[in-house]
Amino acid sequence: MKTLKFRQLGLSDTSMHTFIALCPNLTRLDVSFTRLHRPPLSIVAPAYALEKMSLTSTMLSSTDVISLISTLPNLQTLYLGALGSGQCSSSSIGNISAMTMTDNTLTWLTEALENFEHLEKLSLVGNTKLGLTSRHDEHGPLANLILRVGRKCKARPPYLIDRADRA
Repeated sequence: MKTLKFRQLGLSDTSMHTFIALCPNLTRLDVSFTRLHRPPLSIVAPAYALEKMSLTSTMLSSTDVISLISTLPNLQTLYLGALGSGQCSSSSIGNISAMTMTDNTLTWLTEALENFEHLEKLSLVGNTKLGLTSRHDEHGPLANLILRVGRKCKARPPYLIDRADRA
């Protein structure tokens, strides 16, 4: 099995970790909108194979996110939206204290991702603490991420952005 999605399932960390351990050939893992509190250590062994990971709206700590991502050098797609909100709903998006992705975390993330040669897509949507505590100029964490990591990512063609805006 190469793709495993736990998206929006109410499984415990232990259950998810057990399933993941049974899939040594994973290239895509989606644990978004789950109650995941600890990273699945079993993906560290075949980390070179993981190409896509979605951690959107999980309860992972910033430290765990950075540690996990650092072991996944072949990631092409990474979704880190609304980190820390777990089982995200519109009310939890508004709960700014629930989010763990801060400017400091973004700085560490930038350092971890800078040498990822295959990274094409990165999503940080819903991380409402970003940009609240630091500079908003060319030296801030967001600008730094774009300069060091984002320049290697693919941009959506303008016609796709226009269509999304109209929908």
